[in-house]
Amino acid sequence: MIRKSSVHRWLAQELSSGSKIKSTHFDEFIDYSPDKYSRNEILNYSIELIAEISGYISESFHLSGVKFIVVFIPLSVTADLKMWNEELLSFLGKPEEPPAVYVIFEDDIFGNESEEYRRPIEVLSQLEKSGVLAIFRSFRDRLSMTNEWEFTNGIYLVRRV
Repeated sequence: MIRKSSVHRWLAQELSSGSKIKSTHFDEFIDYSPDKYSRNEILNYSIELIAEISGYISESFHLSGVKFIVVFIPLSVTADLKMWNEELLSFLGKPEEPPAVYVIFEDDIFGNESEEYRRPIEVLSQLEKSGVLAIFRSFRDRLSMTNEWEFTNGIYLVRRV
């Protein structure tokens, strides 16, 4: 996959922001479009990205407060992974945004201000080897609940640092 910007440069820029969560979409690093890469390529890239960020964090003393590295992949991007009942995918449209990566300096990944369902899932055996947990999550935040908007559905790849 083509890198548009280095992960290290992104992390260095984000460190000055002071927020407890650093995040960006994949199109910051690669020439992303939903139809350009297979779902397995996106999953493999996600694992590589988590490993790259983990390596950078382990080499950088100023990132010692990082608790988690998380990749969010919208459920519609995972259509060909066949992880569960395919009927779940039938009501989903095109992904509204590309997958995203988060570097989290807090103990709570998901927060308490949402309505949600989540459960661990098995995606690939290489996730276990890399210390990454895959979680299916269907949720909506406070604004979405108030406005009775639809749930956001996706896969979270989580690695505790």
